[in-house]
Amino acid sequence: RAGDAAAATALLTEVRACRPRGEPSLTLSVTRELARLRMLLATSCDPGNRAAKAALGDYTADLEAELWALHQARVQSLRAQLAHDRLRREHGEVAALALADPLTGLPNRRALDRALEDALAAGDVGARSAAVAMIDVDGFKQINDRVSHACGDEVLRGVATALRSSLRAPDLVARYGGDEFVVVLPDTAVGDAGAALGRARTAVAALPLGD
Repeated sequence: RAGDAAAATALLTEVRACRPRGEPSLTLSVTRELARLRMLLATSCDPGNRAAKAALGDYTADLEAELWALHQARVQSLRAQLAHDRLRREHGEVAALALADPLTGLPNRRALDRALEDALAAGDVGARSAAVAMIDVDGFKQINDRVSHACGDEVLRGVATALRSSLRAPDLVARYGGDEFVVVLPDTAVGDAGAALGRARTAVAALPLGD
């Protein structure tokens, strides 16, 4: 009935005027229903359909407002995701740097401690024990004293590369400090470890000598 439609229109007009914050979908629903009622009334009370045109304008405006709000929310969500990804990537890079020796790029003592803990844990659950070896460079002090520390750094980088390339992928080569390196060979018998370290020694001995 026209009276009921008019009452409903008045109520919805008041609700729309309040525009509850954070509820664009509710506002749009109210406006859509208000437009329907106004058009219903307009067909019987307004030959010029001015009310219908006004209702359609309100609906269009609210629809645009909701679409813009959804767009803004999507933009904010994407920005937050990008920021999260950037922080996670930076955290990963910082964590990696904290576990790497800056001179040779090998794992440092902190990473070595973790690897040894993992090797001990694997032994506890039934795997073969890991083999661990400490390696140092003969005559390294003389290189630093008689040539230069820069030359000594080059020697350490060369030894690190030779050790890493001569051992298996699961094996860990870490710089312990100075000219000392530690090799952890997981799930490796003593005899196999001796053979692997022999190959590593040969690779280091084959490094070219400087001037």
